[in-house]
Amino acid sequence: MPNKPGNSENKSKKGKWSNNPFKGLKKALEEKGLKPASRPKVPEPPKEAEGAEPPRSVTLGSVTPVSDEELFLKAMEGVREKKDFRGMDAGPRRPMFRKHVPVEDPDDHEELMRRVLEQKTDLKISDMDEYDEWVPPGGRPDLVKRLHRGECSVQDYIDLHGLIEDEAEVALVEFLEGSRRRGLSCVKVIHGRGLRSPGEPVLKLMVARLLKGALSKHVRAYATAHPKDGGLGATYVLLKGR
Repeated sequence: MPNKPGNSENKSKKGKWSNNPFKGLKKALEEKGLKPASRPKVPEPPKEAEGAEPPRSVTLGSVTPVSDEELFLKAMEGVREKKDFRGMDAGPRRPMFRKHVPVEDPDDHEELMRRVLEQKTDLKISDMDEYDEWVPPGGRPDLVKRLHRGECSVQDYIDLHGLIEDEAEVALVEFLEGSRRRGLSCVKVIHGRGLRSPGEPVLKLMVARLLKGALSKHVRAYATAHPKDGGLGATYVLLKGR
């Protein structure tokens, strides 16, 4: 079969790279006085000594598994206890869990009053809106300050809790008149703060109204009690003599 034109030339070039961009580069460098860099020689691996055994191949199936306890005992070989450490005080043990400390709510008035009554805060009752004091015209303003600080010894008290307003009013009048007849000078009236009242603190307002009104002729001064004696839920009353 006759060869097609160009077949012999294609066959002669088959299997050879026809593009050589660096052909003649060495000659061009030598003409410019440059010497091509030589390749670094790679060191040959060391020859095995005559008679040396070839490296053994390790088969995973031939390895005996070792437990964690055996590994620990192997690592601890040669370790000895230092008995001098037994007498050392390691200090108090820290608890595993921290005690939960609730975050205080600045708008929680009941919690605030509890801290005031327990004297765990610097807040003064006299700075609060519920604080009340009074002296009659021409009286001594310093008396209410001393009264509130608890400087006057309370000689008797009455508790109006559980009474309706009319019953509490009668009981208070009888108590104060009886205290004057006995020659008492300082008494305490417990009325509460009216926190459970649907509106205003009924008993507290009633006590203030009577002390400044119908009973004012018997009163030298009155002031909200010290925290140790009930704070905003009680009132000190300083009585005039007979």
